[in-house]
Amino acid sequence: MTAEAQPAPSIAEIEEVGRLTMPPSAGEVEAYVDLQGIDDILIVRFKLSPDELGAFLSEAGYPEPPRPVERLTSIPGWAMGFDGVLPGWPDEDEWRRLLEDPAHTLLAAEVSEADFYRSVVIDTGDPEVYTIYLRHNDL
Repeated sequence: MTAEAQPAPSIAEIEEVGRLTMPPSAGEVEAYVDLQGIDDILIVRFKLSPDELGAFLSEAGYPEPPRPVERLTSIPGWAMGFDGVLPGWPDEDEWRRLLEDPAHTLLAAEVSEADFYRSVVIDTGDPEVYTIYLRHNDL
């Protein structure tokens, strides 16, 4: 991953690299795209209405519903250092705080295909709007 400041990717770039369609109502979108490494990678954080979660995950390539996260090591990419390239992405201590806070429930899902990897973590702490942490990359 390139840690240098990069221009914010457009929604079109997010959708192309991530092989997904961003919901029109997605809010507070923060994204990082790296096309310079061995694998193209997308890291994105955004807010989404709970009513739209199921349709978004299905369209984004997650065939199974996300499961509750019970321990730090169950969070996809928790130690990858994404907080260094994407504002708002939790660092290890923040992930721990979210897991330990009874007001937050974290859900996660992963899908690994022959040439593509998908992972998502959903913070359901605010019942009005969920925070989505998503990583998609080529393999």
